[in-house]
Amino acid sequence: MEKVTGAITSEREAYKQEASSFKRLRARICEHCPFCIHARKNPDSTIGKILHHRFHADHCPLWTAYRDVYGESGDRKLTH
Repeated sequence: MEKVTGAITSEREAYKQEASSFKRLRARICEHCPFCIHARKNPDSTIGKILHHRFHADHCPLWTAYRDVYGESGDRKLTH
């Protein structure tokens, strides 16, 4: 099981390195958006529920770039 997890992690790391500059810029905008920050910290709040709703999650170019660059969990520490 650990080998599979390691392979997935290395694939994610490779994908992050391949992300375009424009995609990284969009991810950084989302990272600093006050609404998105609040939603990530408080997913059960009204704003959190709206921003984590499928429509927003699938159609917001900033949020999509954030997930692509930093992963589904949005763990910023992985990119340093």
